[in-house]
Amino acid sequence: MTIPTRTLLALLLILSGTPAPVADEAADTGAKVFVVDPEGSEVTFLMETTWHEVHGKTHAITGTVESMGGGVFEDAVAKVVVDATTLDTGNKRRDKTMHNEYMMTSQWPRITFRSTAAPVRIDKDPNAPAGAISFELAGDLTIRSETRGVLLSLTARPEGEGWVVTGEHTVSLLDYGIPDPSMILNKVQDAVKVTFSVRVRPE
Repeated sequence: MTIPTRTLLALLLILSGTPAPVADEAADTGAKVFVVDPEGSEVTFLMETTWHEVHGKTHAITGTVESMGGGVFEDAVAKVVVDATTLDTGNKRRDKTMHNEYMMTSQWPRITFRSTAAPVRIDKDPNAPAGAISFELAGDLTIRSETRGVLLSLTARPEGEGWVVTGEHTVSLLDYGIPDPSMILNKVQDAVKVTFSVRVRPE
């Protein structure tokens, strides 16, 4: 009977008292890349005025989350792009004005977020679903031609082989050079509440 070489080597190591080599844990945690799934993602915004609230949304979201070491919540780099030309408030006349006069989407068609630091784990939200992870992510948010540093508080819950990341952020129209859309009797608040739910899956 012929003993396989690997088995013979293991026996010799045991008999000689030499510990067998341990598999390198890093070998099991190679780089990971997740991509945004537009069908499972949504960005919404709420603009308050004197008379009423304006709600808008889009599902046209793309991007990637990359981790070189495999620890998505330790070293991930995220890039998310929103197609601003698809922002929709449910009123065609108002949308035309928003795109042409305020967002100027023909000139600046994309809203982008790029992380600038590794995620930082924070205390879990007691209302978060089981298995969820809470973290903060610093990055640059670009709207029109203006870029501002932001810090997002996010919650990620597992879904299949991927994650659904949720959060909210308040955007100042003035900070991003967006003209005040107020009318004489209808004042628009500068602070716009943006909420998002982004689903990412393995590439």
